Amino acid sequence: MIKKIVILLCGIAFNSYAANFSEGLRLYDAGDYTGAFAIWQELAQKGQANAQHNLGIMYEKGLGVAKNDKTALNWFKKAAEQGHAKSQYILGTKYFYGDSQPQDYAQAIYWWEKATKQNIISAGYNLGVLYLYADDKFKNEALAHKWLKQAAAAGHEKAKAELVKLGIKEQIKDKKKAKAKTPAQTRPKDKKPAKKYRPKNWLASQNPNHYTIQLAVAGSKKKALALIKKHRLKNKIHFYKIKNKKIYKIITGSYKTSAKAQQAIRRLPAKLRKQGPWPKKFRIIQQEMSGS
Repeated sequence: MIKKIVILLCGIAFNSYAANFSEGLRLYDAGDYTGAFAIWQELAQKGQANAQHNLGIMYEKGLGVAKNDKTALNWFKKAAEQGHAKSQYILGTKYFYGDSQPQDYAQAIYWWEKATKQNIISAGYNLGVLYLYADDKFKNEALAHKWLKQAAAAGHEKAKAELVKLGIKEQIKDKKKAKAKTPAQTRPKDKKPAKKYRPKNWLASQNPNHYTIQLAVAGSKKKALALIKKHRLKNKIHFYKIKNKKIYKIITGSYKTSAKAQQAIRRLPAKLRKQGPWPKKFRIIQQEMSGS
């Protein structure tokens, strides 16, 4: 009888947590970040991993609370230590780039490996790239091939492309021949895509209280351009560099409210929605660019 009561109470507590967490999601989607933050903060302090992860996102982006990268990092760590896959991936990425903490490839590997065990395919791709291009201490072609093959087998397009570069020379030649035979696939206008993006002063001229949509983050200008070219966004897109960091953020659009930005996100192609786009105030972007 006592055992049944304990199980019942646990069930009630779980349902209460789930209901509160869902209410936080509803408020977040409605643009009420302060309300969502209050709910998730209470759950996070009680050890709820999903809430801890979401607090990390909110502190990182300055949504419903003052932006604080170190506090964001702490919440990501708490969630990752409880097995939250996305937090493990984010934590590995932060260690890799030295974002909000000293760069540490060993820790990046540790957390990305944990994330791969929970089917975060991009973590496997990142491991492959790290082992392939890192300095001598971490360079390991065998491990690079292993992780890239695993990611490619799971459908990761970049991993497939990386494997082709590594040694399947015949496939590279075949692809070049195929392109030569298909004029429709040739896109001469893409050779200089940078000229088609918004001018650099566009971001600075935007109303700080208006919103844009952050689409993705890249570790270099080259990767940012590659992402833009891949999704063929051209004039509708812009990217910027965070001051004093090798981090480029890709954005699109200008909206008066968060709700309108959310509506625009729902109209994005499925591949872009999988990147996890979210509304972002121009004020935050302008601060990131200036380092203030």
